[in-house]
Amino acid sequence: MKKSILAVLAVIFMAVPAFADVKLRLGVNAENYKVEDTDGYSYNSTITNIRISGEYMFNFSDVFKAGAGIQARIMIENCNRKDYEHTESWLPIYATAQLNPFSNNKELFFKLNIGYSPMYSTNYKYVIGNKKGGMYWGIGTGYEFPSGLFFDVMYESYFYSMSYETYDRDKTDGSIVVGLGYKFKI
Repeated sequence: MKKSILAVLAVIFMAVPAFADVKLRLGVNAENYKVEDTDGYSYNSTITNIRISGEYMFNFSDVFKAGAGIQARIMIENCNRKDYEHTESWLPIYATAQLNPFSNNKELFFKLNIGYSPMYSTNYKYVIGNKKGGMYWGIGTGYEFPSGLFFDVMYESYFYSMSYETYDRDKTDGSIVVGLGYKFKI
């Protein structure tokens, strides 16, 4: 399934008109979050992640851009609980919108991402039945330099569910991500 999604995105991206921008971004964060499940089970965890993303942004006006993106979220440190070691990786596919509302400071932008995020790799200490991705969203702000270099700060959230040996879990991961990237003109 991952290969077919990537193939469809490659065809769409090659057919992009000449008025689009391509953004490549590297995001890093250290998450300290609390996981709360529907049955009341919860724990705190600290995990370090990197996120690599690519986006095509269409310029609809000087103020508004919209497009599509794909991101790989890769966990590089396992959960800090000794009895609950795991890793999770994600592949969010999303629609994105960028607003540059200030005419005197066009470099400052606000951004919204909404999409679906399948889990493409999971390694748990315990046996797992099914795992399902869910909604992904992100909201944030950033600054784009005239050279094409940009940085942003985003709050990103992932919803997902998993079936363990004897019970089901619905989870949400949310974190603040600091990103650095480069915008290419096509």
